[in-house]
Amino acid sequence: IASGKAAREIRKIEAELERDGRLMGGREMMRIIYDCFEINLSDQLMVDWKDMQAVKYRGDLARFNAEWHEVLIDLTHKPDDNILHDWYKENIEKESELKLILQHYEREVVFGNAQKDVEKLYEYVETELEYRHKKRIKKEAYQGTVAAASGFLQRQGTW
Repeated sequence: IASGKAAREIRKIEAELERDGRLMGGREMMRIIYDCFEINLSDQLMVDWKDMQAVKYRGDLARFNAEWHEVLIDLTHKPDDNILHDWYKENIEKESELKLILQHYEREVVFGNAQKDVEKLYEYVETELEYRHKKRIKKEAYQGTVAAASGFLQRQGTW
C-alpha cells in the first residue's frame, strides 16, 4: 500500500515491533502514512495563496463570483478580510456595470465614516447578477410572447 518514505518508516517500525514479538496495527500504519503526506503550514499557505491568485475577472462577472466563492470554501487558511476586500474590489472594478456603485462606495469609505466591507461588495455583485438574470428572463419572455403572437397571427392569416 505504502511506498517511498512511508514504506521505509513502516518497515522500520515493524522490525522494531517484531523484535518485541508484537505486530503493527492498521491504525498505526495509517498514522505513519498520513504523517508522511501531511502538508506543513507554510506549504498549505502557499497552495491557498496560489489558488486565490488564479481567480481573476476575465469579463464574466458571474463566473468570477462563483470561482471566488468556490476557492474561499476550499481554503484551509482564509486571508484577512481586508486582503480579501482589496483583492475582490480590484477584480470587480473592471466590470463597467459596477463603476457607479463602486465609486459611491469608495466615496463613503474615503470621505464618510464607512468601513471597508467585503460583504457589502459581495452584496453589490449578487444584486447586479440578480438584476441581469431578471432582465434576461423578461427579454426572453417578451421575445417568446412576440414569437407566439406572430405565430398565432400567421395561423389566423392576418399577418
